Amino acid sequence: KRKLPSTCWGQELSGGSKLCDFVEPTSPAFRQHFCARCKKWGILVAATRIRVVVGATVPANRHAGGVWNESSNASSWPAHRIINQTVGSPGPKMVVLRDETAAEIPGLASLPSAPGS
Repeated sequence: KRKLPSTCWGQELSGGSKLCDFVEPTSPAFRQHFCARCKKWGILVAATRIRVVVGATVPANRHAGGVWNESSNASSWPAHRIINQTVGSPGPKMVVLRDETAAEIPGLASLPSAPGS
């Protein structure tokens, strides 16, 4: 059964700042949800929407319903996507928040500011 074209996840993750083509994923794989432009050139996400996971518990991304994990009984985090969480990923586990917020979020820390900023 063929899925209907959907919004590129690059457009979603960038906060809607990109003009992307619709995509027709051929599998549920993460990489299948990006348009050719995003696959070639990447995406830009505001640092104010990135948080570093603090602590040992990292919920998994849900595999249904789109790019965002919505708040639930299992997680009090606002809508987000967990990134850098696979076994071979170097560095800390992080999340991209759907919406910017200055609020403190339990289990998440803001990115440190660059020296001199």
